[in-house]
Amino acid sequence: MKNVAKNGGIYERRISLLSCFIRIFIIIVCNFFYPFCFFVALINILMSDTKIIPLTEIELQTLANAKFFVIKQSVTKKIQQQFHLLKNNLQLEVEHCKNTIPPEADISTGRIFKGENYKGFPYIMLDYPRLFDKNQVFAFRNMCWWGKHFSFTLHLSGKPLDNCRISVSNNIHRLNGKGFYYCINNTPWEYHYEEDNYKSLDELLQQNPLEFKKDIFQKDFIKLSRKLEISCYEDILACGQETFKLCLEIMNQD
Repeated sequence: MKNVAKNGGIYERRISLLSCFIRIFIIIVCNFFYPFCFFVALINILMSDTKIIPLTEIELQTLANAKFFVIKQSVTKKIQQQFHLLKNNLQLEVEHCKNTIPPEADISTGRIFKGENYKGFPYIMLDYPRLFDKNQVFAFRNMCWWGKHFSFTLHLSGKPLDNCRISVSNNIHRLNGKGFYYCINNTPWEYHYEEDNYKSLDELLQQNPLEFKKDIFQKDFIKLSRKLEISCYEDILACGQETFKLCLEIMNQD
């Protein structure tokens, strides 16, 4: 036991001496390189970019405009209220065509939500009726896109689409002249009306109706959409309900 204690004490003294030497070495190195380190730090400070990125006059005015957010909050609340009324109107249409809508779909509450950045602009959405899962979609999506437009879109995929492909193909001509657009994109999750996403339904029916109907049978999804200018805000209820009703009609008629 004495030998163990003695050896342990020797070991501890060696560690202590080593720590001491390391500290002395660090002090020597720091003192030797201190002038150089100070010089490098001074150079970095002198060479750092201290310029202010300028704001334009209109950017400064916008930054100082607290009223904008008060107005934005008020507009958002009113749009949400309007979408709630639209949901109630759509619910009346659903009562007449429950056989067309999948039993799994939400036809009671729907969903109203908002976001701040779809391609740089805020948006508010109403999904009613709504069914979204990895295998099927049945949804009527109503969207207010700030600074752009309102849109009303039927989105079908999976079994809900398969159940009505023939009816849609046979009756889609009934939508001619009513301002509908047909999604030609490979993804269903875009809502702008650029040429790579939507094409006028009227043009597609006129150019090559047989090829267009063939596309209806081949696509994994179908989106039919109408848009409404922001200035036509008061027509949200009428346009949304009419769009939904017209879509249901071409799905039901044989």
